[in-house]
Amino acid sequence: MKQNKWKLLTLCLFFFGLFILARNDSLDVKAATVTHKENGWTYTITDGTAVVTDYTGSETEVTVPERMTYNGRSYLIRSVGDSCFEDCDRIESVTIPEQITYLGKCAFKNCTSLREVTILSDLDGCSSYSINATSLYHGRDSKTNSVFYNTGSNAPSLTVTFGNGVTYIPSYLFATADENGKRNYCYVTEVNIPDSVKEIGEYAFYNCFALEGITIGDGVTNIDEYSFANCTDLQATEMGTRVNTIGEYAFSGCTNLDTLVLNNSLATISSYAFQNCSLKEIVLPTSLKALEKGAFKNCTFLNDVTIQSNLADCNKSSINTNSIWKYDNSEDYSVFYNTGANAGTFTVTFTNGVTKVPAYLFATGYDEGQNVYCHITDVKIPDSVTEIGDGAFYNCYDLKTLRIGSGIKTIGEKMFTSSPDLTIYGYTNSVAETCASEYRIPFVSVGAIQPTASGNSGNSGSSGNGNTTTSSGSGTSTSGSKKTSSTSGKNSSRSSVSLSRPFISKVKNKKKRKVVLKWSKNRSASGYQIQYSKKGSFKNKKTKTIKSSSKGKITLKKLKKGKTYYIRVRSYKTVAGKRTYSSWSYVRSVRIVK
Repeated sequence: MKQNKWKLLTLCLFFFGLFILARNDSLDVKAATVTHKENGWTYTITDGTAVVTDYTGSETEVTVPERMTYNGRSYLIRSVGDSCFEDCDRIESVTIPEQITYLGKCAFKNCTSLREVTILSDLDGCSSYSINATSLYHGRDSKTNSVFYNTGSNAPSLTVTFGNGVTYIPSYLFATADENGKRNYCYVTEVNIPDSVKEIGEYAFYNCFALEGITIGDGVTNIDEYSFANCTDLQATEMGTRVNTIGEYAFSGCTNLDTLVLNNSLATISSYAFQNCSLKEIVLPTSLKALEKGAFKNCTFLNDVTIQSNLADCNKSSINTNSIWKYDNSEDYSVFYNTGANAGTFTVTFTNGVTKVPAYLFATGYDEGQNVYCHITDVKIPDSVTEIGDGAFYNCYDLKTLRIGSGIKTIGEKMFTSSPDLTIYGYTNSVAETCASEYRIPFVSVGAIQPTASGNSGNSGSSGNGNTTTSSGSGTSTSGSKKTSSTSGKNSSRSSVSLSRPFISKVKNKKKRKVVLKWSKNRSASGYQIQYSKKGSFKNKKTKTIKSSSKGKITLKKLKKGKTYYIRVRSYKTVAGKRTYSSWSYVRSVRIVK
């Protein structure tokens, strides 16, 4: 009996040992890395997680798989591994499905034929080493980290589309450190950002020199620092209707950016956001609260600025020519440092409702001979303004005309000492007249102040006019109220339908005597009308009509080489057989050189 018990105990111990060994083996298998190849794809399975690590297939249009099966078990694919598609120069289109959360370093490096990228998922941020030109540490440079290094260089264009449901564009996604001349950057030409996206991460499109058009959805609230810096082919952009903050250097170095539309949700334009751009006209929205240092530094073609809100005072360091503290001087702090130098004239208009001209807004600390001051020539201040802050126009040497409304009560210090050709237009017996006398500046009266029962000025017809009207062809746009109207046809007011003004995102002479024109589409419209002329007045214009709201592109043909053409677009809605038009887009110009 005892012998049988010992045999039974020995047998139990034996099977228990086998169980332990089997369990350890199973743990080892689970921890081991398994490589599996199928249909041109290579997968790596580690700890129950699958990653696609290589593609050797022959397809030109590729969608990253959502799942793979190994030994009868299905695995969800979450990542595209490092260098997965590197040197796949036959691929023309790639789709990143919803479950992918990570793109590895150099994942699409040297995919030179890539012309279309569709991203349907929220991706993790990419490596900050993507913007390092060189590094003391091996592997910490752009060439070994940029996800889209030298991508699309042999394709006619590269369009990036983010799917509805994507909420964030990751930092450094398309960034490289390469300069334009080295030709190894990401050649993305067009980006479509849906309303679901809330934030564009820092450096997301940094050094995308070929980027020509951006559609920013109405869900975006933050455009982070350096997001679109050095996109030198970008000509125009319109902020989404909910953009609250434009980050530091966000569009810095976009040297061909000459058209900018800001909507009424924007609160802050951060430091150097539009440094070195070619902006010509800026309408700052009523929602804007702060212009930070260097926001429009070196915008030398700027000729018209409209201000519709009460802005915070600017930094007094704007007038410092030198300082014991590094970066504490005019070049680094002046909001409008070296602006308008190539414009000829430069007009600043404050609209009715603004109550203060911020201190040091247009100030610099440099001598006239250095030619880096703000080249304002004309300023219009309405009746609603009661105060001009200290040094608001300090060292504006080119200032010739200052029109001051009847409401002014306080004019700060250090205002006009460096404006030798200035004439002030204002009211007799006003603070403006007193200031002109003190500074020995010529004064021209526009009338006498007529107090009303409430004690406020009741004089109209002064330099303190109400809303400022900006002409865009035959349509008009009122800066103060932002209401639009069109005077180009009798049918324009026959319907209560409201149509937004189209935004021209691209106008480029690419082929012989042809211009490619793109604009924002309006789903509620019935179609679009395009006009172009060799004259800015649109005399002898030609008109094209597109009877579809889904088409936002046209090629204008048989243009004259060597001539400059002016182009505008408007949408229309047909109701009961009658057309209602939007106002015209901002006019864009293009010179035919090919």
